[in-house]
Amino acid sequence: MRKKVVICVYIFVLILLIGLITGCGGQEEEQKSERGAPDLPASFDQLQELSDEIVTKTMAKGWAESLDNVKEFQSAWADLYPDLEKQGVSETDVDAFVKDLNILSDLLISKTLNLPQKPPEKPSSQEEEKKPEEDSGQEQEKESESGGGQEGGEQEGGEGDTKKDAQKEEEKEKQEPESGGQQEEQDSEQSSMTEEKKDPKKVLEEIDPILSATNEELIIVNAAVEVTQHIPKFMTSFKNPVPPDMYKLKYLVRHLDVASKLGDWETASGDMTSLSTTWSSLQPSAVEADPDLKIQLNQSIEEMKDVITSKNANLTGIKSKLVIEHIDALVKKMKEAEEKEKEKEE
Repeated sequence: MRKKVVICVYIFVLILLIGLITGCGGQEEEQKSERGAPDLPASFDQLQELSDEIVTKTMAKGWAESLDNVKEFQSAWADLYPDLEKQGVSETDVDAFVKDLNILSDLLISKTLNLPQKPPEKPSSQEEEKKPEEDSGQEQEKESESGGGQEGGEQEGGEGDTKKDAQKEEEKEKQEPESGGQQEEQDSEQSSMTEEKKDPKKVLEEIDPILSATNEELIIVNAAVEVTQHIPKFMTSFKNPVPPDMYKLKYLVRHLDVASKLGDWETASGDMTSLSTTWSSLQPSAVEADPDLKIQLNQSIEEMKDVITSKNANLTGIKSKLVIEHIDALVKKMKEAEEKEKEKEE
C-alpha cells in the first residue's frame, strides 16, 4: 500500500515538473518570437494609405485616378515583398492577394478604356480676336518705324507718336468689353457652383457616393475593397503599435456597405457578425488608447448593426462612413502612444 502511495506521489511530482518545464519553454519561445519580430516596414504604411485612396476614388468613380494609384500600389508591394518573404509569409496568402489585385487592375483598365474621349479643345473667341489684333498692331508698328527711318525729322516723329497714341486708345476700348465678358463668365461660374451645392443629387453623392452606383460600378468598388482584406494578414509578422484587426474592421465595414447596395443581405449580415466578434477582441486596446473614442466607435457599430438588421441600404453608407472615421481616429491615437513611448526610452 505504501509503495503504491509513493509511486503515485512520484508520478504526480514528475507530471508537475514536466508541466513547469513545458510552460517555461513556451514562455521563452514566445518572448524570443516577440523580441525577434522586426518593426513594421515603412512601405507598409504606404501600402495601407494607397489602399484607402483606391477605395475612396473608386467609390467617387475616379477610375483613371484609381488606376494610377494601383500602379503606385504595385510598386509599394514590390518594396514590401522581400521583407515578407524573410518572415516566412504564406504563399497561399500571397497568391490570394495577387489574384485580387489583378482582378482590380483588369476591371479598372477596362473601365478606363471605355470612358468617353474628350473632344480637342477649341480656341476661345477671345483668343481668336486677339490674334488679328496683335498682327495688325505689329504691322502698324513696322510701318511707323519704316516711315520714321526714311523721312526722319521732328515732324514725322510727331506723327508716329500720334499714331501710337491712337492705337493704344483703340486697344483699351477693345479690352474693356473683354474684361466685362470675363467678369460675366466668373459670375456665371460662381452661380453654377452654388446651384451644384444645392443640388440634392450632389449632396447625396457626398454623403454616400455609391448610393446611386450601377451594379457594374459596385463590382469595381468591391474589387478594391477585397484587396484591403489581405493587408492585416501580412501585418502579423511584424511588431506594430496598431493591432492588425483594426484594419480588418475597416475591410468588413466597407465590404458590408457594398454588399448591402448589391442587395446581398446574407453577406452583409455575415460581415456584421464578424465585425462584432473582431471588435469585442479589440476593445481592451481601444480603451487603453482612448476611452472616449472607444465609446464612440462602439456606439457607431451598434447603429450599423441596427441598419443591417432592418436591411436599409440607404443608411449603410452614412453609418459605415462614421465607423471608418472612428477607426482612423483610434489608429492615430495608437500610433501617437507608440511614438511617445519611444521618446521616453530614448
